[in-house]
Amino acid sequence: DVTGVQTCALPILAAIERAIVERVPFQETFGFLSTPNAPRRLTLFGEARYDDAGLPVSVTGVVMDVTERARMEHALRESESQYRHFLDALPDAVFLNEGDIVTYCNDAYLALRGARDPADVIGRPVWEMFPAEDRDRVRERIAYVRSTGLSAPPEERHVRRLDGRLVPVLASGVHVTRYTAGSILVVLRDLSRERQVAAW
Repeated sequence: DVTGVQTCALPILAAIERAIVERVPFQETFGFLSTPNAPRRLTLFGEARYDDAGLPVSVTGVVMDVTERARMEHALRESESQYRHFLDALPDAVFLNEGDIVTYCNDAYLALRGARDPADVIGRPVWEMFPAEDRDRVRERIAYVRSTGLSAPPEERHVRRLDGRLVPVLASGVHVTRYTAGSILVVLRDLSRERQVAAW
């Protein structure tokens, strides 16, 4: 298809020219319109060959159709975005434990910890939010989830805010496979408000 070739020719030629100048293999992913209603995503892998004088004499390459992979990656990104929106909308505090580091949290978690910005808590060790007397039990529960793949049932703990104040929470955790191995999605329900209401 002449139209399809013309559409993708410029990025291909630019990639080949860069590879020849830098003397490295090239790789370029581009769109290709094979028919009006059938756009494809292709990746071109190749390299230039040179004569004894170091001048380029030919270019060889292989084209791989990556349309389905691109669609899957797009679907995964959409799914991840929807998943994060769902977690962000939950009234309970939620954070992701990856390698015992907080790598994600929702707005309710920021409020629970008294943090103004995700940077205040993201990348921090999980242990530092729990008082020393709770940490052994928290480690046991984390090990249980990772070794069995089962959820940790709700259990009352305390979480330390950034200002040092302790907040009673109902903590539960579930093993999740969409992230790194051993990742745990933890839900913390703030019990202090419920107890304030009950006191009235």
